Amino acid sequence: MSTRQAEPPPGDLLMLRRTALLPALTALALADAIGKLTVKPEHTGGYDRDDFKHWNSGADPDDGCDTREELLLAEAVKQPTKGEGCKLTGG
Repeated sequence: MSTRQAEPPPGDLLMLRRTALLPALTALALADAIGKLTVKPEHTGGYDRDDFKHWNSGADPDDGCDTREELLLAEAVKQPTKGEGCKLTGG
């Protein structure tokens, strides 16, 4: 006769671990949690599209649209107007 206790199934082990952590957690209402966020001023400088030269000529190098513009056209909810040189407006 063995005196060793049976091991709980893996699911129960997970529950035991999760239960052991619960006392360390604090439940907050969403509004209270949002109120604890630190709000910083918006950073509006430092971006220049020309710094990102990785856009290639896209799937059709002859249409004037780079990958970014092709993606904007493909995923637009409202289609932008495609002008000369694939300049996109609206949308």
